[in-house]
Amino acid sequence: MPAPLTRLLCVGDIHLGRRPSRVPDLSDHGVNSGDLTPVAAWRRVVDIAIEQRVAAVVLAGDVVEADNQFFEAYGPLQAGVQRLVAAGIPVVAVAGNHDVQVLPRLADEIPGFKLLGRGGVWEQHVIAVGGVPIVRLLGWSFPQKVVTSSPLDTVPAPADDLPTVGVLHCDLDVRDSRYAPVTTAALAAAPGDAWLLGHIHAPSAREGRAPRGYLGSLCSLDPGETGTHGAWLLDVNGVHDVAISRLYISPLRWEPVDVDIADLGHPDDLEGAVAGAVQAVAARIADTVGETRAVGCRVRLVGASSLHRAIVASLDRKDPTKLRALIGACVYFVESVVDDARQAIDLAVVAQGTDPPGLLARMLREIEANTEAGERLVRDAARALAVTAHLSPFAPLPDVADMNAVARKHLLRQGLLALEGLMAQRVAP
Repeated sequence: MPAPLTRLLCVGDIHLGRRPSRVPDLSDHGVNSGDLTPVAAWRRVVDIAIEQRVAAVVLAGDVVEADNQFFEAYGPLQAGVQRLVAAGIPVVAVAGNHDVQVLPRLADEIPGFKLLGRGGVWEQHVIAVGGVPIVRLLGWSFPQKVVTSSPLDTVPAPADDLPTVGVLHCDLDVRDSRYAPVTTAALAAAPGDAWLLGHIHAPSAREGRAPRGYLGSLCSLDPGETGTHGAWLLDVNGVHDVAISRLYISPLRWEPVDVDIADLGHPDDLEGAVAGAVQAVAARIADTVGETRAVGCRVRLVGASSLHRAIVASLDRKDPTKLRALIGACVYFVESVVDDARQAIDLAVVAQGTDPPGLLARMLREIEANTEAGERLVRDAARALAVTAHLSPFAPLPDVADMNAVARKHLLRQGLLALEGLMAQRVAP
């Protein structure tokens, strides 16, 4: 199969200077904390770029975690760029909201590092191979931390029919965003054969032709960044013939793990259930685990069981977070256990009583059935939550789209836990 005309190695948010959180000591399994950092992932990007003989490395913003981390980022970024330039591979980047000040300074200090679209002005940069222009990069960089207008309002049309790849750090389909809001419709209408986005850490770009979407973060940074992460290879074969494929090179990965306690016959059975669930995760992600060195699992207990209280009590003496399992070349560990399970309680039976458990059970049944009384309880709770949500400590959090749904969920969850406690007191000697 002939090699593609041009291949670019494209990377989303790297966040040099940041270290992954919630990772235990895995040195007994041959994995050190430094092996799981964005710096380690960036070094692997450089290795792959040289191995693949790519025409350029493209960075979609937030290369650095924060503007005050010049020195933390300078060493590893400079070393990587120097290796790439020595191999004849240019590095082109746009600045994101995290590195709006520091990335221009780094670009000025590191030869061979091209910052595209300084000052929020669109810029075009042509990548040539053997002196022949092959692909145009069209980029825009954050001029300041807060940008409330869409950069695509001023995007220029390409000057000729050279294949064009747009590179942009932005917030897609987030109304009133402070970070360069862009709509899907505007992105679809923007000129170019591909658009590579930074800012959101969950990748949304689709493998295949004419990609337009988020590259995602290079390295998983916390338990909220689940699933696959890494870099992308972009093959440019000509105008309207651009395709992208994934490289699973994030050294750290996070996965949710559900354990249904309804299947447990004894509290001590939880140990085997958690170990089995982790094994199941390893089997499920085997095709996409790539070069991952460690997988963190956040275990969630679900379902209903008469053993619920005993199972939760057993967590203190049978701590699943001590689990370490070497599966293939990857170490799996349990980061935490979240209890979303409940005691198996027949609400209809309990609701027949006249005591406090009976009263609470009737209220929960009203909420579950969406009766008028139940909806009234939900509305009252939603109003109380809305008041709290508008307090200054919670101002940075995003607005809740459906406060009633949130209130209903919490009323049911906390009500069932309270009922479980009341039922335990009822049967206590």
